[in-house]
Amino acid sequence: MMVEQSIFQQLVNASAHDRYTYFIEQVIKCKRVWIVLDEYNQVKMTGNDDNKRLVPVWPCKEYAQCCLQHAPSGCRVIAISLDTFMNELLLGMKKKGMLSSVFWNGLDTIIIGVDQLLFDLEWEIGKTEIIH
Repeated sequence: MMVEQSIFQQLVNASAHDRYTYFIEQVIKCKRVWIVLDEYNQVKMTGNDDNKRLVPVWPCKEYAQCCLQHAPSGCRVIAISLDTFMNELLLGMKKKGMLSSVFWNGLDTIIIGVDQLLFDLEWEIGKTEIIH
């Protein structure tokens, strides 16, 4: 999915909360999540002020690539299925006590625990199923 430049800029400049809401809606709609792999083909992690390890995630390739300019060379953006994200990546993160950084725009992000992120995704899936 290509994001129009005007919409792209609006979302990049939106509040972290609005970007989080967009992330939840978009990944349910597209059934995929975008992550960054490092030069060793491992999920790229960052850290926060509390020394917690974070896994950054985005709703679209363009947003992830925009933030890739801050990553070391050798990193690349990939899509994973929503199913893999929810049932493998997030559960693995939970076991390791990691958090997620949702839709970082280079300035700010929502840092959220795995349980809350899973709850929000499942809630949105439930809403979508009721409508259809």
